[in-house]
Parts: sequence; structure tokens; C-alpha cells
Amino acid sequence: MVLAPNKTLAAQLYAEMKAFFPENAVEYFVSYYDYYQPEAYVPASDTFIEKDASINEQIEQMRLSATKSFLERRDTIVVASVSAIYGLGDVDAYMQMMLHLQVGAMIGQREILSRLANCNILATIRRSNVRLSECGAM
Repeated sequence: MVLAPNKTLAAQLYAEMKAFFPENAVEYFVSYYDYYQPEAYVPASDTFIEKDASINEQIEQMRLSATKSFLERRDTIVVASVSAIYGLGDVDAYMQMMLHLQVGAMIGQREILSRLANCNILATIRRSNVRLSECGAM
């Protein structure tokens, strides 16, 4: 793991590591927020400001890729910003949320949907416009 103090330096180091280690899984792990405003209270005006955030889905996918590579490959190099590594959660809980599929395995559409529902990721699938169909019926 290579830690950088901010996203800009992490992006530069990520590009360099990809060039230096073309055979390795070089991954990028930074905060997925494009914008983040924490909740706040202003006593002078008795005003409460609600939390607001904007998540970059491309960076979110890169974080998931980094986590997957880190768990599955021994040659993974993760370039991360320091602030992104806090509050990642429990590794065992993450592993239980994975859906393992193998090439050639026969599994029904309902079984896949049931497993995805148990992982609480159906909303993500709907947002990403993924379509499941029977084998050969596209």
C-alpha cells in the first residue's frame, strides 16, 4: 500500500505505479466524494446545516476493484489517500457480501437475484442498468 496525503498526489502515484508495474494489479483507493459538507450548527443564527454529499460512481467502482484485488491477488499495489482508509468496515462482513460465480456454472436468475438481495445491492444494480437474462437469450 502506498499512502498519499491527498487525491491529487494519489492520482499521480497511481499513474506512475501502473507504468512501473504493468504485470501487477495496481489499484486506486481514494474518497469517493466529489463534494462533502458535514452537518453543522451555527449558534449565532441558530441555524442547523444538514450534511450534503456528492458521490463519484467511477471512483466508487475503483475502490471496489481495489478491495477485490487486495483480497484475491498477492501482487496488488494499492495507492490510497490517507483519509480514504478510515472506516472501511469489517473484512468478514465484506467477504459475506460477495457473490461468487464461476464460468460454466449453471445458476438460475432467481437464485442470483436472491443472493443479490441478501447482499443489499439491488439498488446499485438498478442504478447501473444491469440486465439478467437466461443463457443464450439476449
